[in-house]
Formats: sequence, structure tokens, C-alpha cells
Amino acid sequence: FLLGERDSACIVRVRLNPASPYVVDVSGGWVGLYADGTLLADIDRYPPVPKFYSKTFPDGTPYSQVVQLLWGNRGYPRVITPLACQYWGPKEECLYCDINQNIRLRKERKALTMTRQYQKVDQVAEVVKEIILGEEWYQGKRPNFVMISGGSIFRKFMGKTEEEFFMEYVKALRWCCGSDWPMDSDLQTTPVEKPVAQRMYDAGVRVHRCNYEVWDKNLFNIICPGKTKYLGRDEWIKRTVEQVETFGVGKVYPGFVAGVEMAQPWGFKTVDEAIASNREGFEFLMSHGVIPRVINWVPEPLSALGGHEPPSLDYAIKIDLLWYEIWKKYNLPPPPQGEEGQMGPGRARNPNSAFTDVGD
Repeated sequence: FLLGERDSACIVRVRLNPASPYVVDVSGGWVGLYADGTLLADIDRYPPVPKFYSKTFPDGTPYSQVVQLLWGNRGYPRVITPLACQYWGPKEECLYCDINQNIRLRKERKALTMTRQYQKVDQVAEVVKEIILGEEWYQGKRPNFVMISGGSIFRKFMGKTEEEFFMEYVKALRWCCGSDWPMDSDLQTTPVEKPVAQRMYDAGVRVHRCNYEVWDKNLFNIICPGKTKYLGRDEWIKRTVEQVETFGVGKVYPGFVAGVEMAQPWGFKTVDEAIASNREGFEFLMSHGVIPRVINWVPEPLSALGGHEPPSLDYAIKIDLLWYEIWKKYNLPPPPQGEEGQMGPGRARNPNSAFTDVGD
């Protein structure tokens, strides 16, 4: 960033680069992104540290280690459990992911701050209750859902199947704040068969994420070897589409790692080839009521793809425009939660919001 001048009209002006017309400016008490003097979008200030971050359980576990509150008092609670993925080792781990490698490295250095493999259900419920009822929320912004995610489970974990493990959290959170504040769950797991999906819905899951990562079949097999080995790409996509019958149109929200399909030496050589592949995937999924979630690939240093070049700006722009074009074509609802049902510049509230910023 190039810091610009301070004056009476603004607190600080930041130009994105010397040749750019885009400026982050503060005027009238609000931070905004401007282009040649025209306001494009408001930019939120950093939220205050949540009050619950100062609390600790009798066993010494900080509340902040159990549940995170995304985006301060405009966001929602997120639970990450289990804390590792059962796709383990070079023959199973997704090539773009370094979660397990971070855990291995931290164990070697004896730098692990987490003292267990998962979050305790009763502690999760207590922290969520504290967040919902104890934090100061903007009017109308108090969340009514919790996002639950973590590493994949395909064999029993702590003596439980994936369904059994996660449903304990869903059921504990459903009424943790009392009948006046029923909490729905946004759950990220492996795609499940219809009877399991129905049990999830009955327990309180209203949004299901089952990330397909990369559309091209050959690249899926290479980049996601564990998912290929234990379920397979065709079954993964079949179950994802079937779940619309249970959760509804727009409530099945799988992520894909946008740009990883260009990782060399296996991936597409040109942006247009990569976009064409994603067009096929977007068309198929959105025509069946599934809304894919664009997660921009940032090569993680400790992953198998560490050191690779990230996708170009040209790719990033084209993939977002493609998403919007096909989303509009099938007249789908806005992506669920997080974005608060809003589309357009500066309104979407998601760490990877560019694909919804395109909307109007």
C-alpha cells in the first residue's frame, strides 16, 4: 500500500498502487472504496474483540479456543471440530491443503496449543450461548445459526461415525439459547445419502457444505486422492445433488478451490481452458439447485502444492463473472448465511466474497 496524505476530509487515504484509481478513504465517519471519487462500497472497520474472548473454563480452556466469532458483532459463531482430517499422508491428503502437515510440524516442535483432538460438546454449547446472549449485537444482526466444520471423518472417530459425531453438536446447539433463539446449523461434512441427510435436517441442519474442490474428473483424482479412494468423484457429486431434495434449492453450498485446476504439471495450461471446465461444473450444479462456493486458491506453503504460482487476476475476474452469469441464468437465491442474503459490492459478508460482490 502507498499511504497518502491526511487532511480534514479524511482520516487516512490509501491508494492500492501508484497507478490505480482505487482509493480506500474515510469520509463522514465511514471507510469506503472509491474509484475516481465515486463510492463503490463501504468497508467495515475492524470489530472490537468479543467479550467472551476473556473467559476461560475451569479446565483452563479459553472460550476463544472452542468457538470463533467471525466478523465481530455482524457475523456468526463457527466451530471447528475435529481438529485434523482423516485423509492422512501423501497418498490421501488433498494436495492444496496443509492442515495435517501443520499439525505434524507443531507436534514435532511441541508447539501445539490444542490439548485434544476435538471440541467438547458441552463447552461448545456454553460458548455459543454466551456469544448469542452475552455479546452486544447490532439491531437485527444477532445470528440464528452456527457453522460447524472440521476435518473429514470416513472411519470412526472417538468411537463414532461422522453422522453420530457431528449430530451431537447439532442437537446440543439447537436449543442451547432457549426456545426463543433456536439455532440452526450450517454443517460441512462428506456428502451423505438421503436417509442421513433427512436425519441431519430433522436435527437442525439447514445448510450443508460438501466441498467438491475441483470439477475435472482427472484432476479430482489427482488433487483429492483420499476423496477418490474412499468415495469417488461421481458418488460425491451424485450425493451432493440429491441433498437438494432434503435441504432445498440454494441450501447445498459446496466449495471448490478456484484456480487449483491450473496447478502444474497436471492442470490446465490456459485460463480459458480452466474457465471452460468450471463452466461445465457450474452449469451442472446450479441447474440442479446447488450453489457452488468460490474459494480462491492461495498456495499454502506446507501443502503438496506449496510454491506453485497462484491463479492470475484474469482468472479471478473471469471465474467470478462466470459464477454470476450462471447463478443469474438459473434464477437461484443468494448464497445462504454469512452473506446475509445480500448480493453486490460491499454487502456480502464472506471471506471469499468476490463472487457475490459481482451481484446486483
